[in-house]
Amino acid sequence: MFEFRAARNSPFKEIHDIAHLEELKHCLQDEYENGERVSYELKERLFYLYLRLGELEPHKDSYKDSITKLVLDIGWDIKRRKVNYEQAQLFFEDLIQLARPRTIPIAHYRLGFIHFYNKKYHSAIRSFEKALIKHDPRILGRLPHPKEKLDESQSMKAQAQTALAYAAYSAELARKAIRMYEELGNPDDYDIDYVMKLEQEILKQESKPYMCLTPTGRSSISEQEYRELKEDKTAFIFDCTDHDVQRVFIKGKLKNFSPRRMQILEILFVRHKPVPQREITDKLNISQVSRYMNELKSLLSLYGLDEQSIVADNGYRINHPNPILICNENDPKYMM
Repeated sequence: MFEFRAARNSPFKEIHDIAHLEELKHCLQDEYENGERVSYELKERLFYLYLRLGELEPHKDSYKDSITKLVLDIGWDIKRRKVNYEQAQLFFEDLIQLARPRTIPIAHYRLGFIHFYNKKYHSAIRSFEKALIKHDPRILGRLPHPKEKLDESQSMKAQAQTALAYAAYSAELARKAIRMYEELGNPDDYDIDYVMKLEQEILKQESKPYMCLTPTGRSSISEQEYRELKEDKTAFIFDCTDHDVQRVFIKGKLKNFSPRRMQILEILFVRHKPVPQREITDKLNISQVSRYMNELKSLLSLYGLDEQSIVADNGYRINHPNPILICNENDPKYMM
């Protein structure tokens, strides 16, 4: 059985009784398949359990499929930052090795965003390109399973992110070339031409570290534009540039919200379209969503927004004329 690096802290590594592990597996698997709200902690515990069973019974290939399903499921929790990117990188890299010779495009896809976030642009390019490879249907043993493939939206994002990674990698190489120029002992008259081309053609977009997400699309903004936007009295802004301290600006002023209300607002700002009540219930592990929404709408009204800034329309959505989510330009949480 392939040894997962991410399993170093497994709570089951000292258990040798297969019957006991099987009993635990049935209990956890039942909760995983039938529970209304499955926590990241439950998925991780079940993942470690299957790893241990695979170590004790390496001849059973069925454990591999269960491990693959769980790791891909855990991948969704990355977007909600319930698992850190370093741990997630181990999960996906090990899963890719475990599945060989079969390929898992979605694992390469998520790994690409993690590499991009860590500014490892060349690695990101390789991961996205592997995620986009078209596979020969005649080689059945190597084809990904349906749930391991990219959907149309993810394929588009992978293609776009590959282009962004190439641009970032080009800027990285350009800065390296400029440093080499600065260290030249006796540059000739043509050397400066190369530096000027790099500055004019490659590095001209370097000063836009933030991304704005609106109902009409996304755009990059500079530090100055970011400061000015937060003071815009016509905007309703959810600021995610600091993962640890998210902030909301209404009519140019910072406003206070409880952690639960901030979670609800984040879901609505990310989607920019109706979010079903059931989805909010599952993501936040809450009941009586309508009560939370009514309380949130009352608070927004107190802060000077129209009562219909959030409406129920086949789900809940933001109805403000200028809602903007601001994040770091390469944050995978809002890009995958």
